[in-house]
Amino acid sequence: MAFEIGQNVGPYRIVQQLGQGGMATVYKAYHANLDRYVAIKVLHVAFREDESFLERFQREAQIVAKLEHSHIVPIYDYAQEDNQPYLVMKFIEGETLKQRMRKQPPNLQEVTRILSAVASALDYAHHNDVLHRDVKPSNVVLDNKQVPYLTDFGLARIASSGESTLSQDMMLGTPQYISPEQAQGNQPLDAGTDIYSLGVVLYELVVGRVPFSADTPYAIIHDHIYKPLPMPSVVNPSVPPEVETVLLKALAKRREDRYASAGALAQAFDAAIDSSQMQEISLHTLRPEAFQTVATQPTPASSGTPPISQPQAAYSIPIPTTTPTPTPTSMVPPGSVVVTGTLPQQHRRSGGWIWPLGGCLVFILTCLLSVGIMVAAANDPRIKNETPTPMSFDEQVLNEARSGVMTVDQAEQYVEDYPDSVSAYFALILAQLEAGQEVTVIQNAGRVIQQTQPDADLIAEWAEAMSVKGYHEQAVLYYMVAMNLDPDDPELRNKGGQYIYIQATKASRLELTRFCGLVNQYPDNAFVEAMLGQAALSTIVRPAQAPMSNVCSVVEGDLTIEQLLQHSIELNPNLAEAYLVMGNYYDATRDSVLAAENWEKAISFDDTPQWVNNQVQEKLKSVTEVRQETNE
Repeated sequence: MAFEIGQNVGPYRIVQQLGQGGMATVYKAYHANLDRYVAIKVLHVAFREDESFLERFQREAQIVAKLEHSHIVPIYDYAQEDNQPYLVMKFIEGETLKQRMRKQPPNLQEVTRILSAVASALDYAHHNDVLHRDVKPSNVVLDNKQVPYLTDFGLARIASSGESTLSQDMMLGTPQYISPEQAQGNQPLDAGTDIYSLGVVLYELVVGRVPFSADTPYAIIHDHIYKPLPMPSVVNPSVPPEVETVLLKALAKRREDRYASAGALAQAFDAAIDSSQMQEISLHTLRPEAFQTVATQPTPASSGTPPISQPQAAYSIPIPTTTPTPTPTSMVPPGSVVVTGTLPQQHRRSGGWIWPLGGCLVFILTCLLSVGIMVAAANDPRIKNETPTPMSFDEQVLNEARSGVMTVDQAEQYVEDYPDSVSAYFALILAQLEAGQEVTVIQNAGRVIQQTQPDADLIAEWAEAMSVKGYHEQAVLYYMVAMNLDPDDPELRNKGGQYIYIQATKASRLELTRFCGLVNQYPDNAFVEAMLGQAALSTIVRPAQAPMSNVCSVVEGDLTIEQLLQHSIELNPNLAEAYLVMGNYYDATRDSVLAAENWEKAISFDDTPQWVNNQVQEKLKSVTEVRQETNE
């Protein structure tokens, strides 16, 4: 069962849902007697009958409750409600490092502070004979004062116990951050596995992306074990040699070649910054294409490691063509060689992305131990000897994907078994996002749309599902695709347009460049240009002076924000959204008269979306109140 908002759970009242993963859901709750908020972590009901999951869940409480450190989220309590076990933890108002990286990557000073705090937490845990075993950005929480906390010791295990198996570690670890020895199932593990994972996090923060990212978890794990580390300075030329040396040592394949402790890694990074006189991290110099070139140390000729696909630019999804691509009806034959990808074999000519069953059989067998797969199997009509209707199956797949219990390998299996199901492809994208495989999604999202030819309403549903889970970049992208497919749908324009506008009002410098990408994707689109103008208003300090070409290479000449918005209105003189943003521009430049004129123009059209009308009414009300105060 899932807890409901307002429900009393022991002495706690559930206030809101904070997040949901493949194993558990986390809620914010209020403890009236102590007058404080807490976070409650409850296992998904599917795991209640699995003793191994329950034991690990209880072990997490027992282990972490003994750890008292300023950068480890403390456990307050462990209890059950109607036979449903849950943990009670300190509630931290803030965001995960992963969310922060997606919104605005930390600067150099912030990276050193985060690294030092997490390293200190790990050293303390290791000193107490506890391993974390799942260090990654989503398990580092930053509070409102940017204080880092290490959380989610769900994979923690007493180091001296030596308990480890290949299937457990591969299934429960995160492929992008897993150490070679954990991926191989070596035992016993030691502090080195956490040091390696912390090194991957540091690599991602400094270089701009994780070192190994492929189309399947199996391929990523293979690369961690066998493939040389992509040289940081080749992938991102702004990385100094001294910092590169630190990353190479932290991510050494052999445990004995790494730093002795997480603290030693943090100290070495600080020293490298000082000696190299590094001033700031630059992600603008990231060269994704370097992952296709010889960007690694020498590799044995017998390794046979396939090249990594080059990711496309952010906000780049091809618009579906009017002629649908034939959908494959057969599965990849067993025994095929292992290749990266997830679309069936027929579509690999242009960089398709299906991985064959035969080559990845071992990984699939280990994943069959996953409770998520067992739950899906129990509901699978094939197991029940029933003949499903396409609609019921699509609903089942989407519900599993949205709930967060579907793994990437399970979603890939659905794609292979049901190549005619549009929802199976989207479930794969959502599962990849949940697993932190953003680069893979960027590579493959356009192919999914071209392959399956979904209609605008379905794409909008995908966008909404992504927005609920906090994947705002992808949600903006899918809403834009849907609106471009059906520009005359008023409901879509209202819902999608409002969402994109809200994201533009909150845009960071990095997100501004992504809106630039939308202009490149949809040239001479009045709505897109208006939203780029809003993103620029949210980011640029002096909007009246700065030419757009300074921040957006796709805008030619010395076009200002005002001129960009004027061009948007020229493209579509009846676009209410463009007048809304133009009014915002004049409001930002202290011209209240022109601001009011444009806002009033925005609500003068018969087809003005309701959200635009609401925005304008609030803004005009504010202007009137200011004028009244001035007159008084």
